[in-house]
Amino acid sequence: MAYQKELSSIHASFNLQEPIRHYIERNSDVIVVLLDSTKAFDTVWDDALLYKLHKYGVTGDLWLLIDEIYSDMRSSVLFNGRLSRWFELKRGVRQGGVLSALLYLVYINDLLCDIEDSKLGCVLLDISVSSSVQADDIALLSTTEKGMQHLINICQTYSEKWAFKFSPTKSNVLRYSKKNKNVTSNLTLYDDIIPLVTSAKHVGILLNCKFRSMDQTLNACRSVAINCSFCSKFWNSSINLKPFDVFQDNTSNMLQQSSIWL
Repeated sequence: MAYQKELSSIHASFNLQEPIRHYIERNSDVIVVLLDSTKAFDTVWDDALLYKLHKYGVTGDLWLLIDEIYSDMRSSVLFNGRLSRWFELKRGVRQGGVLSALLYLVYINDLLCDIEDSKLGCVLLDISVSSSVQADDIALLSTTEKGMQHLINICQTYSEKWAFKFSPTKSNVLRYSKKNKNVTSNLTLYDDIIPLVTSAKHVGILLNCKFRSMDQTLNACRSVAINCSFCSKFWNSSINLKPFDVFQDNTSNMLQQSSIWL
């Protein structure tokens, strides 16, 4: 869920936070794992991407055009006015390319299907809510540690098959519970323990497993204050910036960083 018409990070965050609240309100624990993909866009296996495009029905001239775009790619480094030797690029989607984000979504789509088909994550009525994804920001949800480990294993197996990697040390585990008990975690990725934390950011929005919504609100207010301070500089310039426009922009920004849903 990213880089698509009428979808944004706020939708991904909503799809993550609402299932958490649903289970907590019913006195059920929830485990969330935020996976960090190592250099996601830069490690896409081009041949595998072309295979997946063909599998999804991209054929003919369009497939040949994309194949041509990603054939014989070369790059160089400009430093202190000097250009390095050109070297071949065999991985990654083009930086800033119009199709790059969409191509990455195609590359990981089968992983999302595997997670949903596993039936191991959280469920709302008959709807699977075992993952919330925005591009390379992947969040997994499960009510049990055993179920969560299975979801992580699915992600690990997929990454090994399609030649990319998640970072265990940069990934995080959050455990939501209303019960007063010592919280531990033995979840592993590539045989490394994933760090257990009490708060982390998903798609730029703060999550706190102790339900400290005030932290989210204060964080949003600080962002609004900074943006307003920056925009106020334009009021004394020749740019005709209306206060209402500033209010709209910053209100939208605040809502994206808080747990308030309208």
